[in-house]
Amino acid sequence: MSAANVQFLTLEGEPCPPDQKPCRFTFRCVNENRDKCSPNYPDVNCAMLLIAGATDIPRDGQGLNGGRPQWDWDGNAEAPTFTPSVNCESHCGWHGYIRQGRCVSTSGQDEPE
Repeated sequence: MSAANVQFLTLEGEPCPPDQKPCRFTFRCVNENRDKCSPNYPDVNCAMLLIAGATDIPRDGQGLNGGRPQWDWDGNAEAPTFTPSVNCESHCGWHGYIRQGRCVSTSGQDEPE
């Protein structure tokens, strides 16, 4: 099972204090960027994903019309679930979900550690 190791961030990409609502999240990538998905690597697509409803940035899954893709979060900080899927196929090659704190494939199978 592949732990997603989700980290919650402020809008600026800093670690989110416990008393503040997170605006972004990052996770441990399943593929090539395994050790690069953190605020220290802003050029990596899955490094600073927006949490839906946490900012005034317009939501647009296609990234058109001035909006940005955003993910719904179930509110569970210990074992978070985000929807929709994270699609980095054009970058690192992974397309899957973060469910209950784990990275799973689009078919629902746990990704290898």
